[in-house]
Amino acid sequence: MKHVRRLDAQTASAEDIASLDLMQNVFILTNALATLDHCKIVERLLGACGDRAVAYRRQRAGVMQQARDTVRRIWTELIPSSAHADSILCMDENILNASEFANDVQQHQHAYMREDHFCHFPEMLRPSPLCLVMGGEGARSDLHADPFSWTGWNCLLQGSKVWRFYPNIPRNSDLAFDSRRFPFGVQYTLDESNGKQELCAIAGGWKSDVDMYAISPSDCRVDVSFVSLLGPDLSKHPHAAEATEPITCLQLPGEMIVFPGHWW
Repeated sequence: MKHVRRLDAQTASAEDIASLDLMQNVFILTNALATLDHCKIVERLLGACGDRAVAYRRQRAGVMQQARDTVRRIWTELIPSSAHADSILCMDENILNASEFANDVQQHQHAYMREDHFCHFPEMLRPSPLCLVMGGEGARSDLHADPFSWTGWNCLLQGSKVWRFYPNIPRNSDLAFDSRRFPFGVQYTLDESNGKQELCAIAGGWKSDVDMYAISPSDCRVDVSFVSLLGPDLSKHPHAAEATEPITCLQLPGEMIVFPGHWW
C-alpha cells in the first residue's frame, strides 16, 4: 500500500501544502475542521434540511436502484441498515449550498483550500462548491475521473471511508477500466419552436462500470488490513486485473483528503 502523507491543518502552512505537487499527490489534512463540532454540523443539517427530499441509490446484489426520500430518513433509518451487499449512498450537490452553515464549512477549512479559480468561470459553468455525501457500510461511488482536472477535497464528519486512486493513463483508462468519456458543458436551445436542447460541451470526465470494491470479505472490520482485501469481480471484468497499483488510504473523522481530480 502506497503511503499517503498526513499534515496537521492547524500547523501546516500554505507553502507546506503547495510543496506536495497537487497534480500528482494525494494527502490528508488532519484536524481539518477542528474549530467546528462535527456532531453539531450534522444536527444543523438535519434541522435545516432534514425534511427535504433528495435522490439516493441502493445497490443490492449488483443491481442499482434509484429512489428519493427525506434527508432525515436516509440518515436515521436507511444508512444505519446499509451493508456491502445492500448499500445506501446519497450524493447531492445542491442541498448544502442552500443551508446557512455552508459558509461555515468553507470558512473553517485551511486558507489554502479556500482558493477557488472557478470564480473566473461564467456562473453557468461553475460546479457546485459543496456536495453532501451520505453513505452507509458498503456504499461506494462509481469509478470515475472528474472533468477540468480540478483539485478535489473531501472532509469526513462521521464514520470512515476507504479511498483508492489510480493515475489516468492508458493502461488504466483504456485497458483495465474500459472507460468512456462523459461531457460537461452548457445546455442551449437548438430550436425555439420545439424547445429541443443540445449540450455545448467544453470538457469531459471519465466513467467505468468496474466496481473496485465488488468483492468484500464479510468477516473483516474496516481497517488498514481490510482495505487490501477489497477488490473487483474479475469474473465480470477480467481486464481490471491489469490496473496499476493504487494509492489506498483510510480516511477518519475530522480529516480532509485532497487529491488530483484527473486521477481515477
